[in-house]
Amino acid sequence: MLEALNLKLQEAKVNMRSKEKWESRLAALQEDYKLENQKVFMWREQLRQEEEDVDRLCGMSFSSFFYTVIGKKAEKLEQEQKEVLEAKLKYDEAVLASEDLRQEVEECRAKLGKVHYSEAEYNSLLRQKAAILREHYPDIAEELNGLTDSATEANQRLKELNEALFEGKGALAALQNAEEALESAKRWGTYDMLGGGMIATHVKHDRIDRALSYVHEARKRLVRFQKELQDIGLTASTALNMDGFVKFADYFFDGLLADWAVQDKISNAYAHVVSRLSDVRALVRQLEEEVRKAESECALLERKLTACIENAK
Repeated sequence: MLEALNLKLQEAKVNMRSKEKWESRLAALQEDYKLENQKVFMWREQLRQEEEDVDRLCGMSFSSFFYTVIGKKAEKLEQEQKEVLEAKLKYDEAVLASEDLRQEVEECRAKLGKVHYSEAEYNSLLRQKAAILREHYPDIAEELNGLTDSATEANQRLKELNEALFEGKGALAALQNAEEALESAKRWGTYDMLGGGMIATHVKHDRIDRALSYVHEARKRLVRFQKELQDIGLTASTALNMDGFVKFADYFFDGLLADWAVQDKISNAYAHVVSRLSDVRALVRQLEEEVRKAESECALLERKLTACIENAK
């Protein structure tokens, strides 16, 4: 039974490699087909314009009359007819090339269709063989179960890391928006203090209102980010004090409701945002590295698990 399954697995792997080949070939052919169709359109338009030039010379247009008067109508007509012929040749060539590529695309699709489900077939065969090994080969079954458990844990860890990274990037984006709004408010606030007038005052408070909205979003994101970080066991020693996230957000949000007519309030809030941005950026970079490591670990365990099943005779 194992021998027959092994042969089917080998065939499925060959089909999987063929699938990769034809997918790559199809993508390249489709791009070539698209470019060739653009040439068809270009030369069709060129041919139309050249034919219109000939029609104008043959008719009663001003250009026809002009070349007749100067005695060069026949010469100009010959030149225009030559340009029509050249455009027609280019157009015909592009049409033929386009048709050849269309046929190649169809042939490639047909070949791809024959191996389209090779991965699903391969995975199904792997599951069948794994079930047989677990039932009849206890030593291999123990190794399989260990690798499966490790792979499950690694994938769960990767999922949690990606969830934390998603929230971290959201918090980072909100803080960046708040930074920009507050920086603008600082500039307009300075201008306002120097006598900028009603427009400067209006723009300054508009930027403050925007900052309030962004900080509210950042506060929400930071709380979510903190929970995700706790889920993956990221402690204060690895990055920063987790309680600082919520405390900072609460303090910052309350601070924005104070007397914003005072310029140093804007400057202090801006400094807090810049500081928090630095912390969050560091965490996001750390999480991105953790995700890369987790992805590598998952891929390695998957290869080991597959090899364990495949190599069992």
